[in-house]
Amino acid sequence: MVPAAGIGTRFAADRPKQYLSLAGQLIAERSLNTLESSGLFAAIIVAVNPVDNHFNLLPAAALPLVERVDGGASRAESVLNGLKALSSRAQKDDWVMVHDIARPLVT
Repeated sequence: MVPAAGIGTRFAADRPKQYLSLAGQLIAERSLNTLESSGLFAAIIVAVNPVDNHFNLLPAAALPLVERVDGGASRAESVLNGLKALSSRAQKDDWVMVHDIARPLVT
């Protein structure tokens, strides 16, 4: 479950920081590609700001495991929305990892 609804107001860039480049790759791309290629997940639910016009343009948005849901007004609301999206298919012993999209150094 990947919260990605932040708009980066404290960062003061022209777009949310997940859409900025780091070492030649967008931060969002790096995060999602790493999670997808790990082979550890059955799904990658990404909670995106409903008015975000950038996410669907990412090549990683089309990865087989990636599913977009609407994020909330806070990180907690975004996580809750992601968990709700998972609730109908998750088993009671499934684990959910929450990883903010703007933290690209996940390995």
